[in-house]
Amino acid sequence: MLRARAKPPPPPPPPPSIPPPSQFHPHLRLALASLVAAALAVAPPPPPSLAHVPLDSSPLFAAPQAALRRRQQEDLVRLFEGSPLQQQKPRQPSPSPSRRPPPARQPLPTAERANAALAALRAAEAAVDAGDFGLAEREYGRVVDSYGDLALSEYARFGQALLFYQRGDSARALAGLEDEARALTGRAEAHAALAALLWTERPQQLSRAELEFEVAGEFDARYADADWVARERHWPPRAVAALRRFLALG
Repeated sequence: MLRARAKPPPPPPPPPSIPPPSQFHPHLRLALASLVAAALAVAPPPPPSLAHVPLDSSPLFAAPQAALRRRQQEDLVRLFEGSPLQQQKPRQPSPSPSRRPPPARQPLPTAERANAALAALRAAEAAVDAGDFGLAEREYGRVVDSYGDLALSEYARFGQALLFYQRGDSARALAGLEDEARALTGRAEAHAALAALLWTERPQQLSRAELEFEVAGEFDARYADADWVARERHWPPRAVAALRRFLALG
């Protein structure tokens, strides 16, 4: 009897082919993406030489770097506070006791100022008699500067004009006497002095000099006496000499 021929075993089934990721089911693709992201999150960061993104800008290292900078700033602050370079707070000035402002100086009454100006005029005349013409100029100048609003200052300007003539400044002396003859119209002394100096310094104005002396004689005839003028009116020597020359004409 013939033996039945054994059948060969069936070939193994071919391994199942794994479709590419693009053919996975949508839910399977989402699960794979989550696994890859989790693996990257726990993976150690690449060394700085191989990293494509600076560590300071990486979100994984932003917090540690910020904490490190904060600790460094705190250390610097502690060092600075203990150093002599630390700025000291400006000292507040101690409150000074309240003081009343000094009272304003009240101007002297007119009577006191007039007495002071008259005293300076007397001091100037005494200096002329003593031959101290520098002191006389200072006293006359003090009256003009400090009491220029008083009528006595006109007498001081007259004295200054005679002292200008004494030191040789004839032009300034004549200008001053002409101003005083107008300001003190009717004062015999101003007209007499202007007549004497005009005749001596400007002979071409003899007629005007004679007119000025006539005006002086109408108010006070004593100016025809040169000795009296030198003694009582305290003219400096050069002005007295000019008056003597003018009086010699008559």
